[in-house]
Amino acid sequence: MTDLSLRRSSGYAKMKQLLEMLRIKADVEIVDDWSRLRASLRGTDMDLDTNNETSRIYLSNVNRLILKKSTETAISFLYLDCPPDSVDLYAEYLDCLNQLTLSLRPCLLVHGIRAVTSTTL
Repeated sequence: MTDLSLRRSSGYAKMKQLLEMLRIKADVEIVDDWSRLRASLRGTDMDLDTNNETSRIYLSNVNRLILKKSTETAISFLYLDCPPDSVDLYAEYLDCLNQLTLSLRPCLLVHGIRAVTSTTL
């Protein structure tokens, strides 16, 4: 769960309630500064080249957080942001995804037009 989604009308409580309703035993971890990293990958607020090392350190820290919290996890679901608009940044985008998921247990990168979770099967 990102810092931005937490700010949206008690997102944390809604996420916990949804997980309980789906009978999923899980912990919700807040990842600070996610919007800053997304902006750097989009090239809107920050220049990716000048913040490349900062982004790598950040991704490495997020990766370590996931590794630490998922030792008994069967699968982790991670939100997959859209690729950058510029084709020139595609390789960097894939490199960031590789760094984020390095050595993780099975994980599923999920992306949709908007956040949708269905409780019907």
